[in-house]
Amino acid sequence: MLSLLSKALSYFWRRTDDEMRDGRPLVGISGWLWACGDKELKRVQGVVTRLCHDYGMIDDMIVFTKDVVTKNMLLAVGQEVIATVEEDKTSGGLKAVRVDTIQNTQDSSPDCDASELNKKTLIGSITFLSVDGGYINQNTYFAMQDVWEDFKPYEGDWVQAKYYINSTTWKSEAVAVRPLRQSHPNEGNVDEDIIRDKGELEVSRMTDFGTLKQGESKRMIIWIEIHGYSKELLLLGFSDFTVGRYIEATVTNEEELLIAPVQPYSPRKPKIIPESQPRKTTVAGPQLTRNKRRWCSNFLPHYTVPDELRKCVEQHLDILTFQPLLAERLNLDNYKANFSTLLWLEEIQAERDLKDYYMSGVTLKRNGNLLVLEVPGVEEGRPRLVPGDKVILKSQIYSDHIIEYVAYVAEICEEDVTLKVNADFERTYNLEPMDVEFVHCRIPGRRCQLAIQQALYLGEKVGETVALKQRDGDFFNPVLNVQQKLAVKRILSGECRPTPYLLFGPPGTGKTVTVIEAILQIHFTLPDSRILVCAPSNAATDLICLRLHQSNLLKPGTMVRVNAAFRSAEHIDDMVKPYCKDGDDIQKALWSRIVVTTCSTAGFFYQADTRLGHFTHVILDEAGQASEPESLIPIGLISEADGQIILVGDPKQLGPTVKSKLAQTFGLSMSLLERLSSRELYLRDEDAFGACGAYNPLLITKLTKNYRSHSALLALPSKLFYHKELEVCADTAVVTSLLNWGKLPRKGFPLIFHGIRGSETREGCSPSWFNPAEAVQVMMYCCQLARSEYSAVSVADIGVIAPYRKQVEKIRVLLRSIDLEDIKVGTVEEFQGQEFMVVILSTVRSQKVVIDDEKQCLGFLCNPKRFNVAITRAKALLIVVGNPHVLVKDPCFCELLEYSLTNGAYRGCDLPTELEHLQKREKVEIKSIK
Repeated sequence: MLSLLSKALSYFWRRTDDEMRDGRPLVGISGWLWACGDKELKRVQGVVTRLCHDYGMIDDMIVFTKDVVTKNMLLAVGQEVIATVEEDKTSGGLKAVRVDTIQNTQDSSPDCDASELNKKTLIGSITFLSVDGGYINQNTYFAMQDVWEDFKPYEGDWVQAKYYINSTTWKSEAVAVRPLRQSHPNEGNVDEDIIRDKGELEVSRMTDFGTLKQGESKRMIIWIEIHGYSKELLLLGFSDFTVGRYIEATVTNEEELLIAPVQPYSPRKPKIIPESQPRKTTVAGPQLTRNKRRWCSNFLPHYTVPDELRKCVEQHLDILTFQPLLAERLNLDNYKANFSTLLWLEEIQAERDLKDYYMSGVTLKRNGNLLVLEVPGVEEGRPRLVPGDKVILKSQIYSDHIIEYVAYVAEICEEDVTLKVNADFERTYNLEPMDVEFVHCRIPGRRCQLAIQQALYLGEKVGETVALKQRDGDFFNPVLNVQQKLAVKRILSGECRPTPYLLFGPPGTGKTVTVIEAILQIHFTLPDSRILVCAPSNAATDLICLRLHQSNLLKPGTMVRVNAAFRSAEHIDDMVKPYCKDGDDIQKALWSRIVVTTCSTAGFFYQADTRLGHFTHVILDEAGQASEPESLIPIGLISEADGQIILVGDPKQLGPTVKSKLAQTFGLSMSLLERLSSRELYLRDEDAFGACGAYNPLLITKLTKNYRSHSALLALPSKLFYHKELEVCADTAVVTSLLNWGKLPRKGFPLIFHGIRGSETREGCSPSWFNPAEAVQVMMYCCQLARSEYSAVSVADIGVIAPYRKQVEKIRVLLRSIDLEDIKVGTVEEFQGQEFMVVILSTVRSQKVVIDDEKQCLGFLCNPKRFNVAITRAKALLIVVGNPHVLVKDPCFCELLEYSLTNGAYRGCDLPTELEHLQKREKVEIKSIK
């Protein structure tokens, strides 16, 4: 038996001895080594931890026999000793050749009751039981009179007791035996948490072998299911010590095979330009025909990017050497110089981004007298092309002379880009492989450059402000709340014009409804008014036009929708199309009193030689998403003396899309709305304006009544971004419709934070990340929601958000495989301004190093505005799928994790150490409720 025990401990001895030789101290043992003949001896000080008949153990590591104890002293568990130790060459364990007691640590007199002085705690299982008593761990005897009252022991029960060594028999005896865990649940108390599935880990419950005949054997398969990475602690309990080991596994699903990486990730390599350039001949492309009736002069300056600035960017030089004014605070003197530089920086970055999508050796297809180029990713904006963009087609280099043909994008359908090319090239092209280069369109940037130049003249002719008359009568929309009505009245009176008026609208507070009412009130109250309504995107602009149409209050010819020159009619709502007719002629469009267009397209009016000051009111919706130069394009057309500027949006939601890191650093990513809201005039002041919502009512109105979300989904964003001011005013029947959904961790609380430790990956040349484990979990939730037997949710009411386009693509593949392709899946940018009954958010990133990865960390992990948009789209249920060990490092997601844990809404993988206390507290609270 001693040999077996030594072998069992040999592994631990080898580890300990190695650690000593590596210079790391042996915990609990001090001593020194010396050589004695061919033996290596060690003298150590330790504590007797076990005594069994004729042998014992010191510190649970050193075995000794009774005959090596000096003077045949009687030892007791817990007694300090000094042992001379050698390594057993056969078993590899530690063996004591001499054991000496330490004097004065314990009275060894026979008159002293060692059992009373040295009672120690013992934890073990009952291995034998009789009427009078039994044994713990086979060698510690206990009598029935020493068992706790009301405890009926059985073999297999785990117990805790006090034990001592009988000084006469040298045997271990136990008293005060009490239960820890019992093998007969019907006869005692068992913690129900032990047999409950944990998180998303499920263990099969079919564990009954049934009746077995003597000698018969049966095999049982126990299945354990959990998705993603799992790390579990295995505890091996010995007589009076425990050894632990971590077991790690990543569990995958068959569905993950559908979205496995097609090929290993291989970043695009920059194209190496040969030192000696071959001769080049450029063949001009055809002239594209714009809308026939559109007329505007073409005096837009070129604003060419300076070579010195391009050199700074390409050679990574200090940008301040080119424009030192960027280091100064923005003011009227440096305004144009700074913003011109930032716009050029963004243009340089756009050109560099397009180079990543250059194509080599591709073949074009024919479509009548047009050629079709297949561009993977163009449907999702990679690269971002629009009709009218220029494309260069190059013959591949076989000699010192190449020919390049200029083509123009005529149409985009999914991944097919139809090109209009030179007639001779189209006729002679015979499917030869071509190199393709995409050319950045400079027109929007040039319009922004002109706008900041014109902005310098704003405010030169400000006259005395006179409050405009108020319209007698009711509001057109009778369901407006008090805040919305006050905002419309302030806009109508224009008491502080031309200082811009801000309408601050958090998610779901009815910004668009208020804007429509303001436009109608201005139109009918001020007969001389001319209103320019803009938004950064076509979608937002079309929505305003549609809502004004649906009011049924405007006469024909009152409103016009001006589109970009090459915008396809297929992408325009049928109800909006009639208003686009007159927009084809810029001069005729100016006759209408309400002009609706995008910020960039408003630049047409500069080219049409429109009289500056033509418009009395400029209303910019979703102003938080437009860069300041972009906002200035429509603002520059306002009447200088008494024009009214209204900026509508939320500076706490998504800002402008800016690709250049340098341009972001120096302020291009801050919208005019956000910059003004941080100025003293617009700041929150509870002391001065406590009765008016804490803001100056002449300059700003903050809407706080939320008509979208359940209170549980609104509480966190209200706390983080809106001073806890958002009020729940949503339709109760809608927002409470999923409170009894079967998959909720806590019934009545419509939030799930599903922790998954999946793996992030990339494929091919795409830098975009995806996480197969999360994608599969998202698919499963979609299936459970859309195909629930009792409370199915329409696919039109489910939205899936992911920060990376590759994850969006993979989730779509999975949803198509189960016939749920109609569920909307997209990035956060695609979801701003929208709402769904259920929103499922996949955060993708799953490696801890992502926190230090600034280049790739472009999603939720470092952008509070994007986080705010993502969690405020849901009406009745929000599901977040992600890795808590990564997300806990972000302040916003850490708050969401804590909120989920506190409210019993978390499920899934293990938690990071900084949040474990919340999970324990949550369990205690739930038990107390039960």
